[in-house]
Amino acid sequence: MKYLIGILVALAAMFMGAGLPAFMDSITDFRTDTVTDDYVIATNTTSTNGTIQLTKQLWDASLVNASITSNNVLDTPAMVTFVAGNKSLFFNGLAVNTTRLISVEYKTAGLTGYTGAETGVKMSPVLMIVAIIVLPLLSIVMIALGRRG
Repeated sequence: MKYLIGILVALAAMFMGAGLPAFMDSITDFRTDTVTDDYVIATNTTSTNGTIQLTKQLWDASLVNASITSNNVLDTPAMVTFVAGNKSLFFNGLAVNTTRLISVEYKTAGLTGYTGAETGVKMSPVLMIVAIIVLPLLSIVMIALGRRG
Protein backbone atom coordinates (compact mmCIF):
# COMPACT_ATOMS: atom_id res chain seq x y z
CA MET A 1 0.00 0.00 0.00
CA LYS A 2 2.83 2.41 0.86
CA TYR A 3 4.45 1.66 -2.50
CA LEU A 4 1.22 2.36 -4.33
CA ILE A 5 0.88 5.76 -2.62
CA GLY A 6 4.52 6.58 -3.39
CA ILE A 7 4.12 5.61 -7.04
CA LEU A 8 0.90 7.62 -7.31
CA VAL A 9 2.49 10.72 -5.78
CA ALA A 10 5.55 10.37 -8.05
CA LEU A 11 3.36 10.03 -11.15
CA ALA A 12 1.26 13.01 -10.09
CA ALA A 13 4.40 15.10 -9.51
CA MET A 14 5.81 14.14 -12.93
CA PHE A 15 2.51 14.97 -14.62
CA MET A 16 2.31 18.33 -12.89
CA GLY A 17 5.96 19.09 -13.64
CA ALA A 18 5.43 18.35 -17.31
CA GLY A 19 1.95 19.77 -17.73
CA LEU A 20 1.60 22.64 -15.29
CA PRO A 21 3.71 25.20 -17.22
CA ALA A 22 1.67 24.65 -20.40
CA PHE A 23 -1.53 24.71 -18.37
CA MET A 24 -0.56 28.03 -16.76
CA ASP A 25 0.35 29.50 -20.18
CA SER A 26 -3.03 28.49 -21.56
CA ILE A 27 -4.77 30.11 -18.57
CA THR A 28 -2.88 33.36 -19.17
CA ASP A 29 -3.74 33.18 -22.87
CA PHE A 30 -7.43 32.73 -22.00
CA ARG A 31 -7.38 35.62 -19.51
CA THR A 32 -5.72 38.09 -21.89
CA ASP A 33 -6.24 39.72 -25.27
CA THR A 34 -3.41 40.73 -27.58
CA VAL A 35 -3.49 44.35 -28.77
CA THR A 36 -1.26 46.06 -31.33
CA ASP A 37 -0.77 49.83 -31.26
CA ASP A 38 1.12 51.73 -33.99
CA TYR A 39 2.84 55.08 -33.47
CA VAL A 40 4.75 57.44 -35.74
CA ILE A 41 7.86 58.51 -33.82
CA ALA A 42 10.43 61.06 -34.97
CA THR A 43 13.88 61.56 -33.49
CA ASN A 44 16.23 64.53 -33.79
CA THR A 45 20.01 64.53 -34.11
CA THR A 46 20.59 63.75 -30.42
CA SER A 47 17.59 61.65 -29.35
CA THR A 48 17.47 57.86 -29.43
CA ASN A 49 14.69 57.44 -26.85
CA GLY A 50 10.93 57.52 -27.10
CA THR A 51 7.79 57.49 -25.00
CA ILE A 52 4.36 56.33 -26.08
CA GLN A 53 1.05 55.98 -24.30
CA LEU A 54 -0.63 52.61 -24.78
CA THR A 55 -4.34 52.58 -25.50
CA LYS A 56 -5.01 49.85 -22.90
CA GLN A 57 -3.37 48.74 -19.67
CA LEU A 58 -0.42 46.36 -20.03
CA TRP A 59 -1.15 42.97 -18.42
CA ASP A 60 0.42 42.81 -14.95
CA ALA A 61 2.27 46.05 -15.86
CA SER A 62 5.12 43.78 -16.94
CA LEU A 63 7.32 44.32 -20.00
CA VAL A 64 7.42 40.54 -20.42
CA ASN A 65 3.91 40.84 -21.84
CA ALA A 66 4.89 43.24 -24.63
CA SER A 67 7.12 43.45 -27.70
CA ILE A 68 8.20 46.45 -29.73
CA THR A 69 9.29 46.68 -33.36
CA SER A 70 10.21 49.41 -35.83
CA ASN A 71 9.95 49.60 -39.59
CA ASN A 72 13.38 51.32 -39.68
CA VAL A 73 16.17 48.75 -40.09
CA LEU A 74 18.60 51.06 -38.22
CA ASP A 75 16.44 50.94 -35.09
CA THR A 76 16.85 48.37 -32.33
CA PRO A 77 14.01 49.40 -30.04
CA ALA A 78 14.14 48.07 -26.49
CA MET A 79 11.54 48.71 -23.83
CA VAL A 80 12.95 50.29 -20.68
CA THR A 81 10.02 50.81 -18.32
CA PHE A 82 6.26 51.02 -18.13
CA VAL A 83 4.28 53.40 -15.89
CA ALA A 84 0.87 51.86 -15.19
CA GLY A 85 -0.69 55.09 -13.90
CA ASN A 86 -0.69 56.77 -17.31
CA LYS A 87 0.09 53.69 -19.49
CA SER A 88 3.39 55.23 -20.66
CA LEU A 89 5.98 52.97 -22.26
CA PHE A 90 9.56 54.23 -22.36
CA PHE A 91 11.99 52.75 -24.86
CA ASN A 92 15.37 53.40 -26.47
CA GLY A 93 17.48 52.13 -29.34
CA LEU A 94 16.18 54.39 -32.10
CA ALA A 95 18.32 55.76 -34.90
CA VAL A 96 18.84 59.52 -34.76
CA ASN A 97 17.25 62.09 -37.05
CA THR A 98 14.57 59.97 -38.68
CA THR A 99 10.86 59.11 -38.58
CA ARG A 100 9.59 55.57 -38.25
CA LEU A 101 6.53 53.49 -37.43
CA ILE A 102 6.79 51.84 -34.00
CA SER A 103 4.49 48.86 -33.35
CA VAL A 104 3.83 47.61 -29.84
CA GLU A 105 2.12 44.27 -29.39
CA TYR A 106 1.03 43.61 -25.83
CA LYS A 107 -1.30 41.59 -23.64
CA THR A 108 -4.15 43.27 -21.83
CA ALA A 109 -6.90 41.97 -19.55
CA GLY A 110 -9.41 40.03 -21.61
CA LEU A 111 -12.03 39.11 -19.02
CA THR A 112 -12.71 42.52 -17.47
CA GLY A 113 -16.42 42.28 -18.26
CA TYR A 114 -16.68 38.72 -16.94
CA THR A 115 -15.62 38.80 -13.29
CA GLY A 116 -17.07 35.35 -12.62
CA ALA A 117 -15.00 33.83 -15.41
CA GLU A 118 -11.88 35.63 -14.18
CA THR A 119 -12.36 34.25 -10.67
CA GLY A 120 -13.05 30.74 -11.93
CA VAL A 121 -10.04 30.69 -14.22
CA LYS A 122 -7.80 31.89 -11.37
CA MET A 123 -8.97 28.90 -9.32
CA SER A 124 -8.27 26.29 -12.01
CA PRO A 125 -4.63 25.57 -10.99
CA VAL A 126 -5.81 24.78 -7.45
CA LEU A 127 -8.54 22.53 -8.82
CA MET A 128 -6.00 20.77 -11.03
CA ILE A 129 -3.73 20.08 -8.06
CA VAL A 130 -6.66 18.75 -6.08
CA ALA A 131 -7.74 16.53 -8.96
CA ILE A 132 -4.24 15.14 -9.59
CA ILE A 133 -2.97 14.64 -6.05
CA VAL A 134 -5.63 14.94 -3.36
CA LEU A 135 -8.47 12.93 -4.92
CA PRO A 136 -6.36 9.84 -5.77
CA LEU A 137 -4.75 9.91 -2.32
CA LEU A 138 -8.15 10.25 -0.70
CA SER A 139 -9.47 7.29 -2.68
CA ILE A 140 -6.49 5.15 -1.62
CA VAL A 141 -7.09 6.06 2.01
CA MET A 142 -10.78 5.20 1.66
CA ILE A 143 -9.92 1.84 0.08
CA ALA A 144 -7.42 1.11 2.86
CA LEU A 145 -9.96 2.03 5.54
CA GLY A 146 -12.58 -0.13 3.83
CA ARG A 147 -10.26 -3.14 3.92
CA ARG A 148 -9.62 -2.71 7.66
CA GLY A 149 -13.25 -2.98 8.62
